[in-house]
This record gives sequence, C-alpha cells and structure tokens, in this order.
Amino acid sequence: MSAPNQYSHNRKWKEEVAAACARLCLCAILPDKWAANARITTVCTHGVKNTTTMYRLAERQFCCKSQASKAHDPSMKSRAAKVAWDKHRDLMLQRQRERWDRPGEKEKHSQDCLDAHERLRDDGWINPGWGWKPSDTERLLPGTLYLIRYLDESGTHFKIGITKLTLAERFRKGQLISILHLHNATLGECFDLEQSLLKWAKNNGYRYSSPTTTELIHPDGLQHLLDRLQ
Repeated sequence: MSAPNQYSHNRKWKEEVAAACARLCLCAILPDKWAANARITTVCTHGVKNTTTMYRLAERQFCCKSQASKAHDPSMKSRAAKVAWDKHRDLMLQRQRERWDRPGEKEKHSQDCLDAHERLRDDGWINPGWGWKPSDTERLLPGTLYLIRYLDESGTHFKIGITKLTLAERFRKGQLISILHLHNATLGECFDLEQSLLKWAKNNGYRYSSPTTTELIHPDGLQHLLDRLQ
C-alpha cells in the first residue's frame, strides 16, 4: 500500500506539524484550518521567519536556508554542496568551451607553453616536457610534486604529478580547482616520491585515468597519500 500523498484525508496534520516543529526546534503560529495547502508561519532558533504550506513544513528536513542550519544538518550541507558544485562545474566547462572556441586561443596557449619551455631550457633543462623520466642532470634541478583537485571534460578528479613550472603555467585557467598539497624538492626526489605513491595507488585499486587525464587518485586513497606527504 502506497504512502498517503499530500492531499490525502488520512494525514493527521496536527500531529505531523507538531513533530516537524519538535524535530526542527520551530515556533509556529497555528493556522485557522488544517489542510495540505494551508499557510503556516514559523520562526526557527536562527531568527528566520518563514511562511509555507502545511505539507512543505511536514516534509522539511532543515529549519531554514541559513548557513547555521546547514552546519548542524550534515545531509542538508552535503546536498547544498553537491548542487553548488554541479552548477559551478557546468559553468566552468561552458567557459572553457567558449574560451577554446575564440579565434587564436589555442595558438596563444601553444605559444605560452613554448615560451615556458624556452625559459626552462635556459635554466639547464634538457627535455622540459612532461611524462618522462628525468636525466641525471635534471634530477638535481628544482621541481614540485603536487596533489590537486582538477577539472577536465569528464568532471572533477584528484590528480598527482610533478612539474618544473608553476601550477599557473602547468594548468590552463579553470582546470585547477584547489591545491591539497605541494612538495618542493629536487626533481629527482619529487619523481621518486610520485612513482612510489602512484605504485601504491595502482596496487590498491585507487589509481585511474579519465579520457584526457592520467595519474588520477580515487578519493578513498587520498588520506594515505596526504599522510605520506606530511
């Protein structure tokens, strides 16, 4: 038997409203009639006054839309964060597509990379690309191991890697979401540490790749990496 809907005559609105007010710590001004679409006014402990229908009040899972309400309601906080991130991700992907569709943008990025590589060659790098094993000479040069939250065409990921550039030079605008950890050392030390972490992640099923990005880490494997990097 299905649960009664909002217009069911079997619903006991007085009991449901009382339970909702007790659960959410609300003070309510009782209405003249008890029905699904009857208007009822409440005030929560955060000082927020709200007028809604009887049905919506009975179904509500948080006392108000304030940050204080989200802070003491983990499920509300999680839902709000997911909605906000989905909107943010879609907006960033749209901006990326619009940027790359602009005339000359791809050529400009390619030239920026060439200029950055040229500066590295002037500093003594033999091969300033990525995805290589550093030579004995390059192992002595400065480098950075990074653990970041990263955005590509398939969504958001946690990515580990090494670079000889700054992160602003390494990633296009919109790709870098947040920095979880940076480890500055010689490139040789960064490379060895990165390979050790990637091997552990692969052996434990935490390493994966997206269609456009490699060296990605499943969220369940992050804590081990952060413990190793401390």
